[in-house]
Amino acid sequence: MVSPQKQIFKCFGCGAGGNAIKFYADIERMDRRDTVQHLAKDVGVEVKISDFTADKMQESAEEKQKLQRVNVLAQTYFREQFTQNAEIQSYVTEKRKLSEEIVAQF
Repeated sequence: MVSPQKQIFKCFGCGAGGNAIKFYADIERMDRRDTVQHLAKDVGVEVKISDFTADKMQESAEEKQKLQRVNVLAQTYFREQFTQNAEIQSYVTEKRKLSEEIVAQF
Protein backbone atom coordinates (compact mmCIF):
# COMPACT_ATOMS: atom_id res chain seq x y z
CA MET A 1 0.00 0.00 0.00
CA VAL A 2 1.26 3.48 -0.88
CA SER A 3 -0.22 6.62 0.67
CA PRO A 4 0.70 9.65 -1.46
CA GLN A 5 -0.93 12.01 1.04
CA LYS A 6 1.20 10.75 3.93
CA GLN A 7 4.18 9.96 1.67
CA ILE A 8 4.62 6.51 3.19
CA PHE A 9 4.39 2.88 2.11
CA LYS A 10 3.57 -0.34 3.90
CA CYS A 11 3.78 -3.96 2.73
CA PHE A 12 1.40 -6.08 4.76
CA GLY A 13 3.04 -9.24 3.40
CA CYS A 14 6.63 -8.74 4.57
CA GLY A 15 6.12 -5.84 6.98
CA ALA A 16 8.38 -3.40 5.12
CA GLY A 17 7.42 0.24 5.37
CA GLY A 18 8.73 3.76 5.49
CA ASN A 19 8.94 7.00 3.56
CA ALA A 20 9.60 7.66 -0.13
CA ILE A 21 13.38 7.57 0.24
CA LYS A 22 13.25 4.21 2.04
CA PHE A 23 10.91 2.88 -0.65
CA TYR A 24 13.29 3.92 -3.44
CA ALA A 25 16.29 2.55 -1.53
CA ASP A 26 14.57 -0.80 -1.05
CA ILE A 27 13.45 -1.05 -4.69
CA GLU A 28 16.87 -0.10 -6.07
CA ARG A 29 18.78 -1.99 -3.35
CA MET A 30 20.81 1.08 -2.39
CA ASP A 31 21.79 2.42 1.01
CA ARG A 32 20.16 5.62 2.22
CA ARG A 33 23.17 7.81 1.44
CA ASP A 34 23.44 6.64 -2.17
CA THR A 35 19.67 6.93 -2.60
CA VAL A 36 19.63 10.57 -1.47
CA GLN A 37 22.56 11.41 -3.75
CA HIS A 38 20.96 9.62 -6.71
CA LEU A 39 17.56 11.28 -6.27
CA ALA A 40 19.16 14.70 -5.76
CA LYS A 41 21.20 14.27 -8.94
CA ASP A 42 18.03 13.34 -10.87
CA VAL A 43 16.39 16.64 -9.92
CA GLY A 44 19.53 18.75 -10.22
CA VAL A 45 20.17 19.35 -6.53
CA GLU A 46 23.67 19.15 -5.10
CA VAL A 47 23.88 17.27 -1.82
CA LYS A 48 26.99 17.53 0.30
CA ILE A 49 27.41 14.63 2.69
CA SER A 50 30.05 15.06 5.37
CA ASP A 51 32.29 12.26 6.43
CA PHE A 52 32.59 12.16 10.17
CA THR A 53 35.96 10.88 11.27
CA ALA A 54 36.57 9.37 14.68
CA ASP A 55 38.28 12.62 15.73
CA LYS A 56 35.30 14.73 14.66
CA MET A 57 32.91 12.40 16.45
CA GLN A 58 35.05 12.62 19.61
CA GLU A 59 35.11 16.43 19.39
CA SER A 60 31.36 16.48 18.94
CA ALA A 61 30.86 14.21 21.96
CA GLU A 62 33.15 16.37 24.08
CA GLU A 63 31.29 19.52 23.02
CA LYS A 64 27.99 17.89 23.91
CA GLN A 65 29.32 16.93 27.35
CA LYS A 66 30.47 20.52 27.95
CA LEU A 67 27.05 21.88 27.01
CA GLN A 68 25.33 19.36 29.25
CA ARG A 69 27.59 20.39 32.15
CA VAL A 70 26.79 24.07 31.55
CA ASN A 71 23.07 23.25 31.60
CA VAL A 72 23.42 21.33 34.87
CA LEU A 73 25.30 24.26 36.44
CA ALA A 74 22.65 26.72 35.23
CA GLN A 75 19.86 24.52 36.55
CA THR A 76 21.57 24.26 39.94
CA TYR A 77 22.09 28.03 40.11
CA PHE A 78 18.52 28.94 39.19
CA ARG A 79 17.03 26.30 41.50
CA GLU A 80 19.08 27.73 44.38
CA GLN A 81 17.95 31.25 43.53
CA PHE A 82 14.34 30.11 43.45
CA THR A 83 14.47 28.24 46.76
CA GLN A 84 16.15 31.18 48.51
CA ASN A 85 13.62 33.82 47.41
CA ALA A 86 10.17 33.66 49.03
CA GLU A 87 8.87 36.49 46.83
CA ILE A 88 9.60 34.54 43.64
CA GLN A 89 8.10 31.37 45.11
CA SER A 90 4.95 33.27 46.06
CA TYR A 91 4.68 34.80 42.59
CA VAL A 92 4.98 31.42 40.88
CA THR A 93 2.64 29.48 43.14
CA GLU A 94 0.06 32.12 44.08
CA LYS A 95 -0.10 34.62 41.24
CA ARG A 96 0.75 32.24 38.40
CA LYS A 97 -1.11 29.35 40.09
CA LEU A 98 1.54 26.74 39.24
CA SER A 99 1.48 23.55 41.28
CA GLU A 100 4.50 22.39 43.23
CA GLU A 101 4.85 19.44 40.84
CA ILE A 102 5.06 21.75 37.82
CA VAL A 103 7.52 24.05 39.59
CA ALA A 104 9.71 21.08 40.55
CA GLN A 105 9.59 19.72 37.00
CA PHE A 106 10.53 22.97 35.30
